[in-house]
Amino acid sequence: MLVLALGQLGHATAAEPPVRSWKAMRDEGVVRQQYDYSCGAAALATLLRHYYGEAVSETDVLKQIAARGPATLSTLSAAATHFGYEARGYALSLEALRQTNVPAIVFLHVGNDNHFSVLRSIDAYSVELADPSLGNRIYSTTDFLRLWTTRLSRDYPGRALIVMPRDARRAANPAFMRPIPARFAGLTLRPFQP
Repeated sequence: MLVLALGQLGHATAAEPPVRSWKAMRDEGVVRQQYDYSCGAAALATLLRHYYGEAVSETDVLKQIAARGPATLSTLSAAATHFGYEARGYALSLEALRQTNVPAIVFLHVGNDNHFSVLRSIDAYSVELADPSLGNRIYSTTDFLRLWTTRLSRDYPGRALIVMPRDARRAANPAFMRPIPARFAGLTLRPFQP
């Protein structure tokens, strides 16, 4: 009888999901930036590593950007080209960004600083970013627009870098563009304010 009970206990334990720390969940699928100026390099490394499966680090991208000056959409595009990808910067509306259906590097203005982050998912109410500085974050659409609106144009208020492989057969990880959990839909989520 005791053997049967222990056997059932072992089966019950095996079915339970593994315990993960908050930090592990926060940083899942994100290359964290190591320097205060390396968000662009870490954002591109995040996209290449976790969406396209390339073994690219923040340091690898920094080496490509260093010769061209600070990280901009243009220097990130040139670095992506070095790794075998086509990348173009666009001025977009939020609806156009929603319709891209691929992760994109978004240009943000946070506090007094420019910042790069990776769009993971977007729906009618919320935007999820794989942020090199903060980890995975979900913002309300309104709060995301405050950070992303960096242009005076009403039709095209924000900028994004779309990175695509030169080889159309290159597989991507669809799990990177995960849906935003329903419990966050419509909530007013506030971005981190230092």
